[in-house]
Amino acid sequence: LGSVDVHQENLIAAGEHPVLIDAECLLSAMPEAQEHGLGLIRSGLLPAWSFAGRSGLPRNTGGLGPEPYPGAAGRRHLPVLNGQVADIRAHVDAVRQGFTATTAGWLARRDWLLDAAASPLQALQGARIRFVPRQTQAYALVLRSAATPTGLSDGRAFGIRLDALARGRLETSPPAPEAELVAAEREALARLDIPAFELRTDSTDVHLRGGGPTGFHVPRPAWPALRARLAEMSEAEVAAQASLLALALAAPSPVPPLPDAPVGSDALLIEAARQIAQALVDEALPGHDGAPAWLGPELDAGLEQVRDNLQHDLYGGTAGIALFLAAAARLAGAARGGPLALAALASLPRRFRNADGLGYGRGLGGMLTALVHGAALLGAPALLDQALALAVRAPAIAATGRDDLLQGRPGAILALLMLHEATGESAPRDAAIALGQALLPRLEGLPPAALLGTGLTGLSHGASGIALAMLALHECTGAAVWQGPALAGFAVERRQFDRQAANWPDLRHKAPARVFGGSWCHGAPGIALARLAALRALPEGQPDRAALREEAELALATTATLGEAIDDGLCCGTAGRAEVLLLGGIGLGRPDLLTAARRMMEGVLRRGVGDAYRLRPARPAGPVNPSLFTGRAGLGYQALRILAPTALPSLLLPRFPQPGPIGTRRDIPPA
Repeated sequence: LGSVDVHQENLIAAGEHPVLIDAECLLSAMPEAQEHGLGLIRSGLLPAWSFAGRSGLPRNTGGLGPEPYPGAAGRRHLPVLNGQVADIRAHVDAVRQGFTATTAGWLARRDWLLDAAASPLQALQGARIRFVPRQTQAYALVLRSAATPTGLSDGRAFGIRLDALARGRLETSPPAPEAELVAAEREALARLDIPAFELRTDSTDVHLRGGGPTGFHVPRPAWPALRARLAEMSEAEVAAQASLLALALAAPSPVPPLPDAPVGSDALLIEAARQIAQALVDEALPGHDGAPAWLGPELDAGLEQVRDNLQHDLYGGTAGIALFLAAAARLAGAARGGPLALAALASLPRRFRNADGLGYGRGLGGMLTALVHGAALLGAPALLDQALALAVRAPAIAATGRDDLLQGRPGAILALLMLHEATGESAPRDAAIALGQALLPRLEGLPPAALLGTGLTGLSHGASGIALAMLALHECTGAAVWQGPALAGFAVERRQFDRQAANWPDLRHKAPARVFGGSWCHGAPGIALARLAALRALPEGQPDRAALREEAELALATTATLGEAIDDGLCCGTAGRAEVLLLGGIGLGRPDLLTAARRMMEGVLRRGVGDAYRLRPARPAGPVNPSLFTGRAGLGYQALRILAPTALPSLLLPRFPQPGPIGTRRDIPPA
């Protein structure tokens, strides 16, 4: 049916039977709900964890799933057996069998369901249904933000808060098709109403409830889409959905203890990587296109709401997981992950959409990086051919949002140059130059405070990432036009350095007191990485090398002494700091940093094994994140990086030369 909005507030349990009390979204017209393989994920039935409350404790908003923590409010949807709230995790096999049997009954009576006048589905033909473009809670959060004393006393402030709905939807040129929908949402919110939309199941026209048309049209009416889905449903798809259901409901499997190895032992690193790889192999689901898929948390726009579906990107999706599985197959003997990694990487070109953008995190830069490194790790040169075919799309991809390393052109520039070096083909280099030429006018004549147009310091979102992209173009082409903006970026960032804190401020925060980051994305660790990469790119004798070397040393010293990270991941956590110290130790010839990196990573792994590598601090009952930059695939990859840094590339930058003493110019060879 493609049902949506079947969350806990729309279910009430009558004893052991959960009953749907709001059926207006039983049949959905949302395009993503009509895709094969996504029905259960989009329905709202599966566990979905929100950490948005004041307590910080997880709250399961899904229609099914465990009670999040003792004493949690909102339990009316939970079934009761023998007077006790039933934990569905104790009944996963029964639920799976019931789902399979029920769906088999649909398939056995498919013709009758589709065509018989007595079929219950006939009541849905031409019916009015609700159209839910985003979670209702998102509207409540926007209104809560707008209806503050400041917002209500200043029309401009009120309007700016309402415009939060448009982020990511109206930044494209020409505007996305959702523009009409967002305008209608904004109009309703301006009246302090929660927007409600509806349409008929045989129409594509979306209307405001009780009002006129919005001008927005869904791609396909819900009724014929339902008929097509039922007609095409196969037993293999039912089996895949049953596996997804069981995986989403089950608790994480306990992880065996790590070997009682002394500090500095390779056995601990290898075993941890094997455990994580094995868990990811066991949790892989067959996607509708034959490529593997994984469940995991993703933050919804404007909400701290977790959805159990992963996209295909490097940062938080299947590309990053595949890259770790390829590394584990090569270095840790986890051979079962190799075929999964190859299938996932080979699917990237057909899954990538230009709307994914250019950046390293979720866009083209990340896709190319995964394909290039995957080709080397798996011995699969065909992946390089796919990367070349993907690279030619770069000029047609619009730069949207913040034009930084993670989201914009700098991330694509570095990845394209890496692809050029790996293949010798000129097309990726030419595409990188074209992107640089489009970026260059935005950097010329900017005041120092603009920090190359980002207004921020740091690597992933600030001036360092843009400066590295410019420096890489200079290194590749020899053209002086690129070196000036690169060195200027480092220079203006240098002026922001706070000697007392031995760190660079995180300028996202406008508080009177300066705030300092401690991760790859903001603060000393990312800036240390940028300076190390710059030292490799600049020749000996270049005047700026001394200042860059000093900054690298200062940033590494700060990284080594930072307090507890917010988690243990690669992006914002301890594993990312360990990678920075590893590169600093190799590049600057500092054995003390190598030792610190290993001890830091061993501590992460010993903590993680007791919590299924959920990433400390563990949020009780919350989901396990399988991804690379914010999940356990990143822990496994970093364990292997500590083990064999010359065999695996660093993933904190798309283009970083193989480790070696700084001052020796080395290209990236195959791993």
